[in-house]
Amino acid sequence: RSVRFRSPLVNGLGEWCGEWDHLNRRLYGGHPFNDSRFVDAMLRHFSGGFEHLCVHRREGRIDGMLLLYPRQMGI
Repeated sequence: RSVRFRSPLVNGLGEWCGEWDHLNRRLYGGHPFNDSRFVDAMLRHFSGGFEHLCVHRREGRIDGMLLLYPRQMGI
């Protein structure tokens, strides 16, 4: 069974930085463009305040995270 939820982001990744980095190391070998320090800085400087972090868990373990930004109603 998988659990999915969405969290609005205010001023960056915040409490999700550790989980984000763990997933980056596990899936991408710690790629610098996916490092939470880089992503967090981009969000703090360029976000419009409407971004959401979507988190996917399977068997209690996070196996996916995605940043979403709504462009228009329904998109």
